[in-house]
Amino acid sequence: MFWTLSFSGAGHLLPYHLGVATVLNQSKHRLPCSIEAIAGSSAGAIAATVMTLLPGRIEEYSDRFLQDRGHAFRNLQQMLLEDVSIQQSNSSSQSRPKLLVICTTKCSDGKMHLFSFDDATTSSVTSTTTSSDQSNNRILRAVQASCAIPKSFHPFDMFSRQELSYADEEGVEIDGTFHVDGGIAAPVPPTPMDQHPGCQVTTTRCQPFQIRPSVQNVRAMIVSMGLASREVLRDWYDRGMEDASEFVDLHDQTT
Repeated sequence: MFWTLSFSGAGHLLPYHLGVATVLNQSKHRLPCSIEAIAGSSAGAIAATVMTLLPGRIEEYSDRFLQDRGHAFRNLQQMLLEDVSIQQSNSSSQSRPKLLVICTTKCSDGKMHLFSFDDATTSSVTSTTTSSDQSNNRILRAVQASCAIPKSFHPFDMFSRQELSYADEEGVEIDGTFHVDGGIAAPVPPTPMDQHPGCQVTTTRCQPFQIRPSVQNVRAMIVSMGLASREVLRDWYDRGMEDASEFVDLHDQTT
């Protein structure tokens, strides 16, 4: 049996996701199942990439993000392109999920598209070969597309039953097709392994979110716009750690 993990979209949730990733990575020996695939949309794509490719540096990435009050993509790019020896000593020695899945929305029809990077691809990121650069570039391109909010986007697009489309110039081109923010088509993206007989279905809800307009939602919007203080970002990070700790305690196989 194994689990898959999905990080949802919404920019203000990235520090929360990082808190969750930190605890799950530290406590994986306490869980009854290994996490074999991680998917992410929008900000969740960044969290999924960090947890998959840099498991030994999640806390370092989180610290950089919190100190910079954002610059999530830039920090991810820098850490993936840094000295290979650092990545090898901190990441390749650790077990990691076999599959990284980055979700985007196709500009042409508004449908979900999944970019899957298997273990062979993600492992090459820590190698010294040309394939390392190619893997890095393709993964970063997919993440960039997954985080690209089109100017013409309206929040109601996420609930529309009509076919959506966005101008190509609003998206990121990958293999001749243009893509935008994955959170539009799939706020909680699936992985190809979800239907595998060995995948154990466990749905965990975060603390109840208020969907109606509220002070909490306004604060969340401020975070997503990159206007939040380090203290606010740290608070979201701590919330993620707390909820993940409760999840681990609930499923702890060592007790």
